Amino acid sequence: MTAMNLKGQRPRQPLKRREIAAGNAPRASSRMAQFRGIADAASERRHVLRLKRASLWAKGEKVLSMHGPGKRCAHFAAMLMSAALVNAPCAGAVTPTFVSIETRSARQAFILIKPHAPVASVILFAGGNGALGLSSASTMRWGASNFLVRTRSKFAAHDLMVAVMDAPSDHQDGMNPNFRMSREHAEDISAVTKYLRGRANVPVWLVGTSMGTFSAANGAIAAADVDGLVLISTITRSNPEWKVAAGHGVASMHLASIKVPTLILSHRDDRCELTPATGTSELKNRLTATELKQVELLVGGSPPNSEPCGPMAPHGFFGIEDEAINRIVEFIKAHNNRREP
Repeated sequence: MTAMNLKGQRPRQPLKRREIAAGNAPRASSRMAQFRGIADAASERRHVLRLKRASLWAKGEKVLSMHGPGKRCAHFAAMLMSAALVNAPCAGAVTPTFVSIETRSARQAFILIKPHAPVASVILFAGGNGALGLSSASTMRWGASNFLVRTRSKFAAHDLMVAVMDAPSDHQDGMNPNFRMSREHAEDISAVTKYLRGRANVPVWLVGTSMGTFSAANGAIAAADVDGLVLISTITRSNPEWKVAAGHGVASMHLASIKVPTLILSHRDDRCELTPATGTSELKNRLTATELKQVELLVGGSPPNSEPCGPMAPHGFFGIEDEAINRIVEFIKAHNNRREP
């Protein structure tokens, strides 16, 4: 009678030597190949998911969390059974956070993206009215398509700590040029600069685009703790509806007091009447206190998908975002020194 185990099944018989010699035994190499195939497939799925999440993030859309980086890594570890492989996909992860600090008699909110070892910090100022209406690190009421807002993660990928500034709590209906050039706004910028210094003791740069160039220039004029300035698609013509004295926009501000390295970036085919590429030379000529000033004019891109002053046009470097970011990062890293008090 054949013996049965406790489940009423015949026990598995050991393979005979001739069966092993004939190749009927499962081989360790085939099992490892199968294991590697599973791991590669899982890695590909994770890569695709990361791309999808990055795309949503770039558009300013809300991205739902999975189960947290620790849980994802633990699951990956159980599957791969290798501590070395566990750390690989998670080591470079950068999670944006929502920050709100006190400044003056208001609160100042911003999105913070902090790489593991930042070499510099950048404070990004969107154009338009600047009121993003942030309610979280990935949810905003307005401005998701703005050039600097939609490319924020690209700056972080170059080891720059990023702060995307919202309008302060007492200007949630929007910031006009008068406020962007005000002492109060300069105080808000200084408060964010101080916060970033506390997170990483590296140079701080102000980067503004379009209407955001009023803010960036104001911060560089008023603050003693700013190390560099980048003006993008700068306002050099004024709209009569603004009712401001600055007839030539940013060019009418007290640029002669700016002593930090300054990059002026524009698109040669910018058709926005307020930010003509011809205005870049005027800006450069008025930066008399700094020897480190440079004008960059880009060309090319995708066909416009917005009006001339909109973000999906040469005004917003539509289709050449990577080239624009690379020019900015190259300038920052080439002149990335702490300003002497």
